[in-house]
Amino acid sequence: MPMPLSPCSTATTGRPGRRKALGEFTDADLQALYDQLIRQGNESAADALKVGLAIEEIDILDLQERWLRRTTQTSRWSSGT
Repeated sequence: MPMPLSPCSTATTGRPGRRKALGEFTDADLQALYDQLIRQGNESAADALKVGLAIEEIDILDLQERWLRRTTQTSRWSSGT
């Protein structure tokens, strides 16, 4: 049985991308990505490592983007603009 790619809540939250059940997402693009990565990761151990690396790289980019947005908002608030 495939493991989830992220620790999303198992409850339907109405927020895009949140998992409805193990391996089921409300966002169609996220569902397609999940299905593709599961297929690729099941090909071989090497492919599973490549999928894991891709997920980590995507997570890092997402975190950097959120950090940049957060620091930009914080600097606007502190400068009064």
